[in-house]
Amino acid sequence: MKEVLKESDQLIDELIAADIVVIGTPLYNFGMPAALKAWIDQIVRPERTVEFDDSNPIDPYVPMLTDRERHAVVLTARGGVNMAPGEEMAHMNHLEPHLATALAFIGITRIHYIAIEGQGSGWRGIGQVGD
Repeated sequence: MKEVLKESDQLIDELIAADIVVIGTPLYNFGMPAALKAWIDQIVRPERTVEFDDSNPIDPYVPMLTDRERHAVVLTARGGVNMAPGEEMAHMNHLEPHLATALAFIGITRIHYIAIEGQGSGWRGIGQVGD
């Protein structure tokens, strides 16, 4: 079992040692790319980054990375515009809420977003390749 968890342990050890985590990601089809989701699946782990407290049946999950304040800086690029919280298209942005939930679940609550928008949706290029 230790061999299976080796990569997860390494990623978690890096996270525990970090004061700042920098995540660079595009917004793909309203959410995160599969590789980023796979990283989250490796770092959200019982007894390493989250504990279970059965004395609190409503919210039994206890973040373990609360020994000190950690920051996450999320650099995103997206084809759409006006997708920041409070803007017209914010309801289409599932990347930022997903990351905020996953990171807070393990104890990283200071999250800073920097986004570049309007980078092209790719739709105009479909059908023109090879023409």
